[in-house]
Amino acid sequence: MLKLTLGQKLPRPAVVALGFFDCVHIGHKAVIERAKRMAEEQGALCAVFTFSDDPASALGKGRQIYTPSERAGLFEELGADAVVSCAFSDVRDMPAAEFAELLKTSLPAVAVAAGEDYTFGAGGKGDTALLAEVFGKAKVETVPFVVTTGGTKVSSSLIRRLVSAGDVEAANELLTGRYFMTGKVLHAHGR
Repeated sequence: MLKLTLGQKLPRPAVVALGFFDCVHIGHKAVIERAKRMAEEQGALCAVFTFSDDPASALGKGRQIYTPSERAGLFEELGADAVVSCAFSDVRDMPAAEFAELLKTSLPAVAVAAGEDYTFGAGGKGDTALLAEVFGKAKVETVPFVVTTGGTKVSSSLIRRLVSAGDVEAANELLTGRYFMTGKVLHAHGR
């Protein structure tokens, strides 16, 4: 899998999956799978845009479930060819139209896929309607929400609540695989 920072060029055009992707749940999977199908149709790469740091805590949404490297591995398992990242602070205050143009020209992105609630740019002013203005309506795929059998929208905040409450089994049903953590095991008192 190719790993680039925003501003670096991919070896050929790409369809980019846009989202926060802090835990790679089944809603995120739907966005990435749609980008992958679009990429195959256009003979392009499938790239996932994400952040190299933890914007969730900066936005008061809690901590990310997975680290950037853990997410990159999950993106690869879902069939993405590349992951493109940047620090949240690099784009947080960028006007939305400027961000969309940057994706289009710097990667270059030929099309995008995003969830129906996807927002971007300064103040979250950008949405899929703005992406359609920049890329053309036929080059933007808006993926509907994925909901649980009980009718609840699958979201990262829901998964964070489930994990915090110790209901990993319920979280696993909403993630693209079983919940995991990586790190060093430190031995102490053996309790």
